[in-house]
Amino acid sequence: MEKCDVLVIGSGVAGLVFALTCAEKYQVRVVCKGTLMQTNTALAQGGIAAALEIPDSPESHFQDTIEAGNGLCDEEAVRFLVYQAGEAIRFLESQGLKFARLPNGHYDMALEGAHRKPRVVHVRDHTGKSLMETLAHAVRENRNIQVEEFCLVDHLILQKGQCVGASFFRGNTPGSEQLFAPVTMLAAGGAGQVYSPTSNTILSTGDGFSLADEAGAELKHMEFVQFHPTLLYSPGKAPFLISEALRGAGAKLCDKHGRPFIEKQHPMGSLAPRDIVSRSIIRQMKKDESPCVYLDIREKWSPKLAAHFSTITARCREEGIDPGKDLIPVYPAAHYMCGGILTDLFGQTNIPGLFASGENACTGVHGANRLASNSLLEGVVFSRSAGEHLLREGLPFHRAYHSGPFLSLNEDEFVDKVYCQIKEKLQKTMSTHVGIIRNEKGLREAESYIYSMLHSHLFSSDHHLSRNKIKVRHMLRTALLIVRAAMSRKTSCGAHFMEMKKNHHSEVLT
Repeated sequence: MEKCDVLVIGSGVAGLVFALTCAEKYQVRVVCKGTLMQTNTALAQGGIAAALEIPDSPESHFQDTIEAGNGLCDEEAVRFLVYQAGEAIRFLESQGLKFARLPNGHYDMALEGAHRKPRVVHVRDHTGKSLMETLAHAVRENRNIQVEEFCLVDHLILQKGQCVGASFFRGNTPGSEQLFAPVTMLAAGGAGQVYSPTSNTILSTGDGFSLADEAGAELKHMEFVQFHPTLLYSPGKAPFLISEALRGAGAKLCDKHGRPFIEKQHPMGSLAPRDIVSRSIIRQMKKDESPCVYLDIREKWSPKLAAHFSTITARCREEGIDPGKDLIPVYPAAHYMCGGILTDLFGQTNIPGLFASGENACTGVHGANRLASNSLLEGVVFSRSAGEHLLREGLPFHRAYHSGPFLSLNEDEFVDKVYCQIKEKLQKTMSTHVGIIRNEKGLREAESYIYSMLHSHLFSSDHHLSRNKIKVRHMLRTALLIVRAAMSRKTSCGAHFMEMKKNHHSEVLT
């Protein structure tokens, strides 16, 4: 029987910060689906929002977050987030992360969408990659942390109402294993793969939401799926985000003729909140009968910008695009879950022993739409809070662990092709009916398909279990959570936009 003090499922910023904090006192095991570095965190370009210097202030950051969240943010959680931001940045710097600074020593703050002031600290346009390299190195060097890569978690283990660990498959081994711990942290990232296209890694299949729901955890605001407005339009290629910071540096959204189209629709123009920008783009694409719109940075482009946005510059050049001369084709893609597993300020769920952080958690800071660059900040702040709480209060007591039934995989190439087909049908269904603009008929159709599939003979038991079956089952369960939450919210709010019957009045972009 394998045991540890703290089990962490997921290796993004939330999981690793929690692991490092707990490792000051406890033995920690980090279980991740791919490699330690294979996370959405590593793909983050922009940076971390933090009001660190005058004339900015945490109160201004608070107001911007509240407004972006369309009135559904938990104000206590938002205040906790913005006032802990400075400490979060100092923690990351203590781990070795070096943020970009100006010649005078001040932080080089970037401006992003829906922020009134430049307050995004960054490492040029590869903040997430540098952050993950820093945290992964610290984890590897910590004797109290053990990392298990290529592990697929099938279910959480509950005993007497308490979460006491997880059942998972390690590497290519056909038999399940069980790892027991008085504390289990779900930090398994997002669910972008239930849609197509998405900015997320191939591993983001909603596992954490599915595991929590199956265990009986309370979830909230699952209808609020944020779509990033500017994924590079490059059919058949690996997804690549064009950071919001490029718009902060002066890039404008324009149609296929090079004409700006959003400036008259919202006072913040191309830097309006993401939900508003994404809807505007979808409407423009439909109007132009075009698969994308464009970013125009030509007038602002310079060697300095090329150096600052070196990752974006390199990818554009691979596509034959010169940002100083050419328009950059972009379109919206599923990006981030604003809701998730309901937690308090210490990451605790309604199930004793089960914690959640990062994109898996619903702390209340995002409301109906996340403010740009608040995601990495949330992962650091609330994971530190959860870890420090356990250091102060100690681990939950559990008298004894009892091994449950072990599962075996029965991989079948033909059956796995069926699961891949189901995944593709799910992605098409979600993107068509539960995307940026929704309606009641489409939501009903999506709910009917997902429910019937999830309860079909293919998924109703653990017979003929395979890795693809587990992954697609997680996707279906998470998709059903999203659809049913969307069905229960009848009016538009933030990232959940319900298409109303057309009338003779002009439509206002909100």
